[in-house]
Amino acid sequence: MYQLNTNAARQAEQLSSWINEPGKYIGTFICAEHVTSSKKGSQGIKFTFETQERQKGSFTLWILDAQSKELYGYQHLNALMVCLRLKNIKAIPGSAKKWDESSQSMISSPAQVFAELTDQKIGVLLDTEEYEKKDGSIGIKVAPVGFFDAKSDLMASEILDQKGQPEQLAKIVRKLKHRPLKHLSPPSSGNAPYVVAKSSSHQFDDMDDDIPF
Repeated sequence: MYQLNTNAARQAEQLSSWINEPGKYIGTFICAEHVTSSKKGSQGIKFTFETQERQKGSFTLWILDAQSKELYGYQHLNALMVCLRLKNIKAIPGSAKKWDESSQSMISSPAQVFAELTDQKIGVLLDTEEYEKKDGSIGIKVAPVGFFDAKSDLMASEILDQKGQPEQLAKIVRKLKHRPLKHLSPPSSGNAPYVVAKSSSHQFDDMDDDIPF
């Protein structure tokens, strides 16, 4: 026996599309793949995010450079782990869903993946920015600004401080923006958009007793 679900009925008419506007989104990571920059040797995680409305967006957090120094994405990863209540993650053999230009669809291929980061509901704050495609046309990509607990709207610092009410999320949402293309054919960088952080976050080092989960 099946009971009518009107939300499911509406979603049946929604085709998967790409996120093209800055904003606050709730969904899941359907892929979190370990990647290495072919140009600079930096280590990172490539995410494919899918919203509840089946919109998708892909971005990479560059976490460590070739000398294992922390990049700005390291801070974002730690914030994400707090929001998902994870103390450790490890790459394991698996498969990653990737966009295939020839078939114009998502296909699976072998990869090292972080399974703990996927299939859990998470809130993501995204900026958008224009970029030049190989054919010269203009595309739109997403850039992560922050993460938050999908149920409580609490951000990482609020979870660590055991706050009861969210305060940071609304402030950051007001600052989200779209960045138009400034010039064509910009220099390529294996670590864009993340650079080496001026200060590193060590709040997870030897602090298990202070973590409220």
